[in-house]
Amino acid sequence: MKNTIIVILLVLISFVSKSQEKKFLIGLNGGINISKFQNDSLSLRYGTNPYLGVFGNYRFSEKFLLHSTLNYTYKSSSSPKPYLNVVNQYIDFALIPQYEFYKGVYVQAGANYSLLLDSKVTYNLDGTSKQNTNSYNSEFSVVLGMGFELSRNVNLELNYFLPASENKTQTFAIGVRIAINNAKREKPKTFTQVKTEKSIKQIHQLREGVLLVRLQTLDKKVKALQKVGKTEKADNELKKQQLLNKQIVEGFKNNFDFCDVKFFYGENSNRIRERNFSNIFLNDSLQIDNNIFIDTTKVFFIAEFNYLDEDTAKYFSEITYTKNENGDLLPVENYYTSSSMSFMALVIKDSDFVQLKRPFPYWTRLTGVGGISSQKRPVQNSETGVTIPISKTKQTSKYTKWITKMNSNLYKFYENNK
Repeated sequence: MKNTIIVILLVLISFVSKSQEKKFLIGLNGGINISKFQNDSLSLRYGTNPYLGVFGNYRFSEKFLLHSTLNYTYKSSSSPKPYLNVVNQYIDFALIPQYEFYKGVYVQAGANYSLLLDSKVTYNLDGTSKQNTNSYNSEFSVVLGMGFELSRNVNLELNYFLPASENKTQTFAIGVRIAINNAKREKPKTFTQVKTEKSIKQIHQLREGVLLVRLQTLDKKVKALQKVGKTEKADNELKKQQLLNKQIVEGFKNNFDFCDVKFFYGENSNRIRERNFSNIFLNDSLQIDNNIFIDTTKVFFIAEFNYLDEDTAKYFSEITYTKNENGDLLPVENYYTSSSMSFMALVIKDSDFVQLKRPFPYWTRLTGVGGISSQKRPVQNSETGVTIPISKTKQTSKYTKWITKMNSNLYKFYENNK
């Protein structure tokens, strides 16, 4: 008996070492055997006895599992006339494939080997006449059964052991198995949860990092005007853009303190993408200053005044349900897009110039301020494809308000997600 317990414990330890794999499940199982031995000269009755052991399950697919058990088992059978009672002790090892044909309900069929440890027969009702017998041997049987998942860790099993050896022992077993390493699995994250977690990570990265503000120079337009002899117009356009850039810089310096801010010209956008930061950042006079640098170990983001990308302006609508190929209902999140008309805003993008997504407050435009007040269409920089309104310098007060609002929105989102 002592050696048997040691064997079971060793097998359990072996199962535990393998249970690190997500597909492998281990636990304890126990129940009762209702068994009857075969005897040609006596009419034996069924006897009821306990069994206890360990199990291991390996899941090959969503529906197919391989179930193995190692049990210490008592089996008995008795005869009323003449009275005798036979009690055998076994170590049972079973290997049983299982198929889950319905959620929480499965069928199984496999093989079981019963190693006989001890066999005793009692001839008197008072149990005084008990002796060993060599009438029984170890045996094989075919296992047929069903199982029902009562809870995440508890299953009920009903099995019939069809004899496949000369002893012809018939056994019904009713048992419960309890998983000990079936930790509750987290539900897959929804699309909204993934976006929210990413936005929270980004707001903390921005807080500790740097915001690079892209300014425009209109070099190609100015050169084109000069080439056709419109020198005065070219000078006016250049002065307006320079004035706008200075006011944007002043707006950030005076109204934005959420994180460190640096400025660069749009013509150096490719160098930013390539992480080549030497001699591209601007001082207060909007001149490139090689003494200005950023900490390359920290994450950086891009900010600019630009039109909001239409395809990222999406909003949650509702959750509907659809069936997969197995007939299970799966939730589907539905979104609707904003109007096809884009608008000018202060926009934040990631280090690859990809516009961020909600719930990150990646853009701001004050309601009531209006769009572009100029009747002329904004100028597009042919080098970067970025559009900046430059027709009226009075618009820069609007940009200062957007900068202030963006600073406030970033603080709010950060404080709500510390």
